[in-house]
Amino acid sequence: DGTVHAIDVASGRHSLFYRATAGVHCSPAVVGDHMYVLSVDGNLHAIHAHTRGSGIVFRAGCPAAGALSAGAGTIFITSTDGCVHAIDTTTHERRWRLATDGLVLGAPLPVADLLYAAGTDGLVRPVSIRDGHELEPFKIDVPVHAAPACDRGQLYVGGSDGTVRAYDVTSRHHSQDPLWTCRLEEEV
Repeated sequence: DGTVHAIDVASGRHSLFYRATAGVHCSPAVVGDHMYVLSVDGNLHAIHAHTRGSGIVFRAGCPAAGALSAGAGTIFITSTDGCVHAIDTTTHERRWRLATDGLVLGAPLPVADLLYAAGTDGLVRPVSIRDGHELEPFKIDVPVHAAPACDRGQLYVGGSDGTVRAYDVTSRHHSQDPLWTCRLEEEV
């Protein structure tokens, strides 16, 4: 229903914090004094943590496709037209937009100066956070429905085929070949 609740961590009491323009199906992102919420209608809402001043700061122009994430002064959202949008947290202007051949359902992952967007088109796209320049994508060849994860220079991607793949992302000239794969029983 678009209701965002605040919960007092000392008492456990909750209160209505904000009502978005449509349902909210993903976790918020916090940057500085603002909490960002993506509603399913594609509107990005900013809520000031202390004053509760709020409003729509960006409209994707179509429904939201997945989760949102934040990093390097930017909010990243995905939309049902297959695009990833990078929104500046200071100006709330779109820095760039990346079109894909599928949907990005999991939260795009910012790591250092790159954003990794995994899609249902079977690609994981590394993109410059600064300007949206796309580097050579990782070819997973099966749809990816979940967000990738990264730890100590290794990017982990789970596919709809039930396989987790690990890639070395310590340099901009990454290998297309996974370091290893692990086959699980069900979709990751």
